[in-house]
Amino acid sequence: KRDDTERVLVFTKTKADADELSFQLRDEGIDSDAIHGDKQQRIRQKILRNFRNGQFPVLIATDVAARGIDVPG
Repeated sequence: KRDDTERVLVFTKTKADADELSFQLRDEGIDSDAIHGDKQQRIRQKILRNFRNGQFPVLIATDVAARGIDVPG
């Protein structure tokens, strides 16, 4: 588990932008993942759980996929 004191939630307009930004960040050594409507619900839930638990510091989401996200802190 990583130190979860600093987490960043980034919103993008499109699913493609979310995936591309996550890829670019990982390519630069920044752990991240993306959630959007093209990912299955169980995958989105796993990604959110991992983000909440501090497994990676940056979550990229489309505005639609981000509805209902509750991250304490």
